[in-house]
Amino acid sequence: MSTVFDMSVSDMTFHISALFPSTKHYCRDYLIDQVGQHNISLTQEDINFERIKFCEEYSESDPNCNNASDAYLETIALLRKFADYITLHNRFLMHGSSIEVHGKGYIFTALSGTGKSTHTGLLRKLLGDKVSMINDDKPFIHIENGKVNICGTPWMGKHHLGNNVIRPLAGIFFLRRSEENVIRKMTADEALPLLLSQIHRPVSNEHMLQTLEMMDLLLNSVPLYDLGCNMDISAAETSYSVMN
Repeated sequence: MSTVFDMSVSDMTFHISALFPSTKHYCRDYLIDQVGQHNISLTQEDINFERIKFCEEYSESDPNCNNASDAYLETIALLRKFADYITLHNRFLMHGSSIEVHGKGYIFTALSGTGKSTHTGLLRKLLGDKVSMINDDKPFIHIENGKVNICGTPWMGKHHLGNNVIRPLAGIFFLRRSEENVIRKMTADEALPLLLSQIHRPVSNEHMLQTLEMMDLLLNSVPLYDLGCNMDISAAETSYSVMN
């Protein structure tokens, strides 16, 4: 039995055919009443593929990785379908923790374990109700007509931190661990390899070409920062110092 529902993400509407009701519940903050314009269907083959990928990534850290439920893996399969599809619609998936400050979006990106979520947590502690989460794990970036927006998605990370909002992207911070808190502007050439390591890279040549074109537009439109930071509240003060 399939589960059919409609949702809106990044100003696009989708008609989803899934296998598990839990997938609809996972997307609950993005459900809509009208029929979505774009169709995405999920199959058992999609889930089996995700199981292989999941175990390739987590077999060393989690010997029980093969016990992941089909229902959980379907949410990952849906994300992959989205990430591939949206590249032909001026959008791409980026890995990072993103926040809204003064009506503008900022994303903090780095390799897993560097402290992205920790840093946005420090910013929430520092700024209180001046800041809110956009997405703590996998937001979408939308580039069109000279505008760059960051968009909330259902894939918010293990703590489910995020909101169904779209905000203008005003800065990208590339985090690295440092005893002292330091920040500097980066060039597009410096940032490109770091950015490529934190976005979804489609297998299709056509989709990848579109993604690379969006990378060029992004790197030349949004301020880029190298942020060396520790885990102290002063790190949040450092990143906030360049937010307008």
